[in-house]
Amino acid sequence: MEERVTFKERIKSELSYHNIKLYPYESDELDENEISLNDRIKQQLIPFAIVGSEKNVLIDGKQVRGRRNKWGVINGKLNFALGLFYIL
Repeated sequence: MEERVTFKERIKSELSYHNIKLYPYESDELDENEISLNDRIKQQLIPFAIVGSEKNVLIDGKQVRGRRNKWGVINGKLNFALGLFYIL
């Protein structure tokens, strides 16, 4: 868990250093609720990974759309409520 926190902070630091703006963008047109939601997204969810695949992989004996890497398999259907966004 500590490794993940360190990794996220390193990514955020690099984004800031290179002045890379990410969604959700700041806007003068947002109300207080939208600003609060955007702040939570920036603090808690960013960075995240977008996972996509055109291939099926075998997970627990079932074929699912996903991606295999050296750390294991990412099931593209697992977090469908979040779309294909995975919180790092």
